[in-house]
Amino acid sequence: MISFAEGDETFPEFAPDFISLYQHAACGLLSFDGRGKIRSMNQTLQNWIGLEHSGSTDLSFSDLLEKGSQLYFQLFVHPLLRMHKEVREISLRMNSSSGSFQCLFSATAVGDDLESSDLLVHAAIFKLVDRKKFEDELRLRKEKAELETEEKIQTLKKVASDQSHLVRAPLANILGLIALLEQTNTDGTSTELLAMLKESARQLDSVIKNIVTTANG
Repeated sequence: MISFAEGDETFPEFAPDFISLYQHAACGLLSFDGRGKIRSMNQTLQNWIGLEHSGSTDLSFSDLLEKGSQLYFQLFVHPLLRMHKEVREISLRMNSSSGSFQCLFSATAVGDDLESSDLLVHAAIFKLVDRKKFEDELRLRKEKAELETEEKIQTLKKVASDQSHLVRAPLANILGLIALLEQTNTDGTSTELLAMLKESARQLDSVIKNIVTTANG
């Protein structure tokens, strides 16, 4: 881990600009007190919700949330912060000037009295718009693949059924002819040959039945 002390000239060109890092982080950052009043908010989050910097300090955190998320935060998230001093990846919906968006809320509480204005909750907001699009695309691809698989299965079943009927028609004729030959074969000269032919027809019928059974799952 690289640390930078005052006057350290080891890596001067890499000295971080913490103000810029805070303001333009890849996630929304904000701090609010135990009563919910916002103390600071980075530029990223302000851009997401379409808020002017001058108005941010007049809001409470609940003002940023949809009504359903406001209730969920008060009933569940706030008590968790009180008990454990931290929460991770809580799904909320935030209001913005162009409509609401889903986000993940993670926060840590600093202080002893969660209701006190002296306590600070430091939170990170991760916007899920792109992730939601990615998940929806994956879901659509999965549904399409499942549909294509089902269509292939149905096609295979139809082919197996059609083929079984096409083969069984002449097979039925063969079995009928065998029965007729057995009736007319009074001298027994073709008994062995007929038995072999009959067994072959029975085996073919068994194979057809297995194909249809396998295709139908």
